[in-house]
Amino acid sequence: MTAAPRVSIILPIIDRVETFNLAVPMALSQTLENIELLIAMAGPSAPLREAARRWAAQDARIRLIETPREPTATTGAARHAAIEAARGEYILILQDDDDWSAHHAAYMAGLLDRAEVAMNSVRAVTLGFGVHAWHTGLDQPHIRALGRKLGRKTWYEAHYGFRRSLYRRLGLRWDRVSGGLSGYFSEQVLNEAASVSWALGAEATSWSLNSPPRRNPAIAMDTPARAAECAAWRVLRETRPPCAAWVERLSILVEQNVLPTHDYDQTIAWLGLRRGGLVAGSEADTELRLVHAALTGTPVRPDDLTPSLGHMIENGQGQFLRPEVADTAFGSAASATDRAACGRAYAQGQQGMQRAVGFAYAAWSATRAGQLDKAEADWVAARAADPRIVGAGAPVALALAFALGDAAAAQAVLAPWSATKEIPWPLKRIRNRWARRTR
Repeated sequence: MTAAPRVSIILPIIDRVETFNLAVPMALSQTLENIELLIAMAGPSAPLREAARRWAAQDARIRLIETPREPTATTGAARHAAIEAARGEYILILQDDDDWSAHHAAYMAGLLDRAEVAMNSVRAVTLGFGVHAWHTGLDQPHIRALGRKLGRKTWYEAHYGFRRSLYRRLGLRWDRVSGGLSGYFSEQVLNEAASVSWALGAEATSWSLNSPPRRNPAIAMDTPARAAECAAWRVLRETRPPCAAWVERLSILVEQNVLPTHDYDQTIAWLGLRRGGLVAGSEADTELRLVHAALTGTPVRPDDLTPSLGHMIENGQGQFLRPEVADTAFGSAASATDRAACGRAYAQGQQGMQRAVGFAYAAWSATRAGQLDKAEADWVAARAADPRIVGAGAPVALALAFALGDAAAAQAVLAPWSATKEIPWPLKRIRNRWARRTR
């Protein structure tokens, strides 16, 4: 028998042939050649099964694992079977719509040489191809404790790897989890009783085109659209500007009142961001300093924040834009009218979705300022820049519809979710707020 591979890459999949056919060659083209690729199929469609067989016939490093389709349409059983079948000690999970650089496997293997769980900095790609990055700091016990306290997801599978022996030592069973597979794994390894050893890196080797924004029913990105997005992103990623770092998470930490100090340098040290690659004086460091100042009550000129406005609006971590994140970052340093002007100024230098989010934020702010004519014009400009803003910016559209007293427009915003079990909380919150005002 040949020597065991250094890394076993598990690609869990049910359908989505187009994105699958992009992910497989990305795994096989890793600079670390001593790998195996386990395609973990959970009740696959016939086209996917056939595509997997064609790939396996071309490269001996591919092995096919197949389990029956689960009632919850998850891949837990297939993942577990793949881990049991893996010949390598180091495990990486490759989602079909995520992105790895060519040396990602080699980089993660180097981290796993000294730890049971390895993670590089998280980089989430937004609908507008913005990138949000943060260093998790999970190698520090107080940050792990904070993660357990807040109950927030702080990592994604594109960015972590683990030892197969750890999965077995902790008695983990992905096949017994009905949903939230990544959340289940993180909950188990964050448990201090597990005594897990950690290694963190800061190099950009992976990017998560995470699903929540793409599952927005008002956007409805089908598999071919997802594949086109992935392909376009891989062409663009080498030219993207520096990432925003910890913007959303810093706002959460301030909101929860868990920071031990409001001194910026001490906060950065406590979070471990310098070790995580945040360079003093860099664009990301300047942006974070401004946001920190706003969140902790220090006045900041509104136009100082305009260059980073897009990062704060489109945080990439949910179905909707988060204009309130930008509101928080501006703090008391700007009126709603000033914030609307900043949104328009930001939009003028952008294209596509980033231009749309700038005008959407202007519409949001103008609505709050009672400038409804300007808000309507801003929303028209947002939709012209990228029609997907109708879904991603649904909270803005709903607030504007209610402010205008346009019940039909409000119903149209809510319509895509009519077939779902429940209206998402950002929309429900706006609806309830206006209902209270009109009683």
